[in-house]
Amino acid sequence: EPPTRPETARENASLGPDVLADRLAKIRRSGDDIERLGALAALVQRVDLRSSALLRSEIVDRSSTWRPFDRLILLAAWARFSGEAATRWAALAAPKPYRAIALELAMAAWARSQPEAARAAFERDHAGDTAAMAGLVAGWLESDPKGLRAFIEGLDLSLDTGQHGVAVYVRRLIERDGTAAAEAWAEGRSAVWNPRRTRHLYRQVASELTMADPAAGVAFCERHCEGESGGAVRQMVSTRWSMRDPTATMAWLLAADDADPDERRYAVNAGYGNWMRAAPSAALDWALDQDPALREASWFEPVVRRVARALEWNQAEEALIW
Repeated sequence: EPPTRPETARENASLGPDVLADRLAKIRRSGDDIERLGALAALVQRVDLRSSALLRSEIVDRSSTWRPFDRLILLAAWARFSGEAATRWAALAAPKPYRAIALELAMAAWARSQPEAARAAFERDHAGDTAAMAGLVAGWLESDPKGLRAFIEGLDLSLDTGQHGVAVYVRRLIERDGTAAAEAWAEGRSAVWNPRRTRHLYRQVASELTMADPAAGVAFCERHCEGESGGAVRQMVSTRWSMRDPTATMAWLLAADDADPDERRYAVNAGYGNWMRAAPSAALDWALDQDPALREASWFEPVVRRVARALEWNQAEEALIW
């Protein structure tokens, strides 16, 4: 391996507080947002523990001209060295418009270096906070995957925070290891969990799978939607898939003749409702092209109701037919 060039070594060397302060002052004067953010992100990669106090002062100084995204970059850097202090500032003092993302960033950085300390602080101070949960999961997965898995498997999935923790865990697991890893973990839990707890899990898994890969979400549903832990799984797939491809979503639901009628109706309500909100003209045209006999099916009722409502102002007779 060739030796590192002297100028490259200087470019990658850690910066002391004095040099960092000077560089920050120059970057702060940049009026181009993208240029400033890029330079700031590159700069903080070269910061070490010596500059922790300087980073803190730049963040907490309310008279500073740093903009919100600038402060978030500085916060992420500070939290690498002072996770507890950075997390406390994010939770209590960060400006409200970006307090949630600040808390998530700080908690993630803390969990990457000290997962058990971050967990203890989460359980003590932030147990109901979904942003803190998201950060804890993201950072902990990088530092101690086995410890995180044990924590996730112990969550109360009847609570919003527990469900959010599982959702973030599955999302990050998919990003790192692919959809098959998330499916294998979830399906492995069904062997030891009761159906109600598994049902909460499967709903979150179906949602995250579909966002990452609709085909994986559909396949997961085909395996589990009609099982005793499959309640609302079809609805979750429909909700997520319809945001990307409502035509394909509705075609899938039209073909789901073996589905439970109530579960099918809930899924149609979610999918067609999303479509109507996002592109009402296209959703209406699709419905008007369907076989009129579908209007008698109980599971198709959400479409009938929404179409009639859309037509009642300027096509009253057609609305009555629907």
